[in-house]
Amino acid sequence: MYSGRPRDFNSIPSSDLLTKGVLYNCSARVETDPATHKLIPKGNCTEQGLINFLIEIGVNVVEVLKGKEDRIL
Repeated sequence: MYSGRPRDFNSIPSSDLLTKGVLYNCSARVETDPATHKLIPKGNCTEQGLINFLIEIGVNVVEVLKGKEDRIL
């Protein structure tokens, strides 16, 4: 069991599964702010919070979301 922010999320054995579970099952998207070049989630506010958390802990959400495009029915 984990509590709080992990020091190295990618070292958790199920990090890939957790990341895909969140990003593949949401309708929110990620855009880049042209002024700051920061990633900004857009869409459902709950999903925005989950995506912001993944960004903060170092997950490359853009690459994972690109992989999602190949799996849309």
